[in-house]
Amino acid sequence: MGTMIYRFYGLYITRIALPDRRGPGYEINWGDGFVSLTLAQFKEMVATLNKHLKEAEVL
Repeated sequence: MGTMIYRFYGLYITRIALPDRRGPGYEINWGDGFVSLTLAQFKEMVATLNKHLKEAEVL
């Protein structure tokens, strides 16, 4: 069980300890499933989302 840090459009982002001593990470849960990411993967995902949001056309 981790610490809930953010809720975003139905995504629940939780800080967790990854198994196999991989260190801290994040779990993203959307109700029907979830994915666990290392800190590096999480940072890459956030950077990619930020890039796409800046490039997105406002409708």
